[in-house]
Amino acid sequence: MNKITEFAWNITAFEGFENGTASVTNRNPGNLRFNAYTESLGATVASPAGFARFPNFQTGFQALVQFLTDAANGKNSSYKPEMTITEFFAVFAPSSDDNNPNSYAATVCTRMGIPLTTTLSSLLSD
Repeated sequence: MNKITEFAWNITAFEGFENGTASVTNRNPGNLRFNAYTESLGATVASPAGFARFPNFQTGFQALVQFLTDAANGKNSSYKPEMTITEFFAVFAPSSDDNNPNSYAATVCTRMGIPLTTTLSSLLSD
């Protein structure tokens, strides 16, 4: 498994991909917001809370992998390839949305065995 896919699986785990959660209801393991970008990745509609809904888990997971790949390649204006994992989560899961981005980053990095200072672009190498 490449690092971006591993990163996506760890985001899925942190988001709580379990019955009854928004990520399961929306088949959106990364809880990506609905917008033109996620629609281009297969999202069909927005949930009442504004999250993208995908037709199935596979499409939702592939959308997350593509989102992360685009962020790491600098193809998403909100993210830069040189951002650290900590900086990434400050944007991806901001505290203004009642998240704890530092805890999110620490959990994912611990599970992956990488430092918090790992850059997004380094996740593109296998």
